[in-house]
Amino acid sequence: MPKVTMPLGSMEAYGAVGDMMIFQGTSARAYVKPYDPRTGAQLDQRAFFRDVSKMIKAGNLFMRYQCYDRYGPRWFPELYKLTVENWVGSVEEWNTLTGAERTELGEKAPYQQTDSDAGMIWYAIHRAMRFSSVPFIELPDVDPLVVDDWLTWWFRNLDGVVEQGSYENGVEVMDFTGNWSVVNHARASGGSYLQKNGTLLAQGRVLFWGRQVRIVYRSANTEGSADCFYDSSIADTFSMYSAAEVFGNVYETEIKPEGLHVFTIAPRFVGGSWSPINIDRVEIL
Repeated sequence: MPKVTMPLGSMEAYGAVGDMMIFQGTSARAYVKPYDPRTGAQLDQRAFFRDVSKMIKAGNLFMRYQCYDRYGPRWFPELYKLTVENWVGSVEEWNTLTGAERTELGEKAPYQQTDSDAGMIWYAIHRAMRFSSVPFIELPDVDPLVVDDWLTWWFRNLDGVVEQGSYENGVEVMDFTGNWSVVNHARASGGSYLQKNGTLLAQGRVLFWGRQVRIVYRSANTEGSADCFYDSSIADTFSMYSAAEVFGNVYETEIKPEGLHVFTIAPRFVGGSWSPINIDRVEIL
C-alpha cells in the first residue's frame, strides 16, 4: 500500500495499490511488471547510453557549467537527448572526415573504454552542442572547432575565472587586445582610468562567475560608443559621449542566473574608424 500523509491523488502521493495501480503525484497508471528480454538491440542501446554518458562525464567543470547555463539542472539528460536526435547527421558528417581526422579524434577522446568508436561518440556530442547553441566561451587560445583546442576546452577547470568584486580599470581581470593606456586623473575611480587609443579595433574580455557586469566609465565630448557582448551574443550598445566631462557613469548588463559567463566590451565602428572608449572600473556581481 502507498504511504502518504496527504490523500491519494494529491501531489505527494506515490506507491502501488496491490498489483493493480501505480500512483505518482496526481496521476496513476496500470501496474506493469518490467520485461527484460536482453536482446542484441537492447544491449546495444544500453552500451550506447553508457558510452555517451561516460564521455559527457569526462568533461570538466568549465564544460559542465556552460551546459548548465544553457539547459539548467537537467543539462545531462538534455545533452544526451540532443546527441541521439542528431545521431544520423553526426554519422553522415563523421563519414566525410579523412581517416587521419577520425584517428586523431579517436586517440584524443577523453573516454576510451567504449563499445562504440570513441572518436565518433565524442564528435557526435560536440556536434550536438554546437547545433543546439551551447554557449562555447570564446577565449583567445581556444577554438572549439580545432581538436586540440576542443580537448583543452573539454578538460578545462575553472582556472582564470574572475570572482565577484570591484576592479579598478579592469586591468587585473580583463583580457585586453589592441591599444589601451592608463590615464591618471584625480576624479577617476582609484585615480586613473583605461583609455582605448587610436582608430583600430581594441576590446576587453572577462570570464567570470556571477550574474552581472557593471562598467563604470568617463563620459566626454571626445568619447564614442561601445558594443557589449554577454555570453557571445550582443547585449547592448551605449554611448560614452557627453558635452561636459563626467566621471562615475555606469553601464550594467542584464542580470542572469549565477554561473559561468563571459562579457566583452569593444568600440563601435563609426565613420570608418573604431570609437574611443574608456573603462574606469569593472564590477562583477
